Amino acid sequence: MSQIKTEIHNIEYIYKVEDYDIYSKVDKVILSYDLNDLSSVYLFKPNGNLLVHLGEANVFNKPVQYGPQAEHNKIAVEKQRLKEINERKEAELAEKTAIADETSMLMGRFTNKVESEYNETLFLSSSIPKEGIPLAARTIKKAVGSGYNTDNDFVLKSIINDY
Repeated sequence: MSQIKTEIHNIEYIYKVEDYDIYSKVDKVILSYDLNDLSSVYLFKPNGNLLVHLGEANVFNKPVQYGPQAEHNKIAVEKQRLKEINERKEAELAEKTAIADETSMLMGRFTNKVESEYNETLFLSSSIPKEGIPLAARTIKKAVGSGYNTDNDFVLKSIINDY
């Protein structure tokens, strides 16, 4: 959960990854570190024979939970960070598995506003073309058995004029 545990020279180190995209989308990373300074490591993703730099992870020191030197503030910050990570995971899962439900939009005055807005957003976001797909690749599909050729304007003009 956003941490990498590794052992270097029989000493266990825990590194905290700050970027959510790194640990949510990349399943395998390669660590690079300096033996003179183990306070941070560099993360790389294998891409064929090359390595793609993902970012940096800093060493995580476990907070003291009990006693007079207890670090309650650090514990609270970590709990808040873990809560935000879980919320992002749930939102990401809900976005991937979501299906727009028209029922909440058709209930009239009994409609729950939050559900209605969420379903409308899902419906509209599914109609928007995905980023990264070039316009030329998003062609309009023809009906099965369609014999019209849209490449030849002369044939289409003659069909329209002769009809």
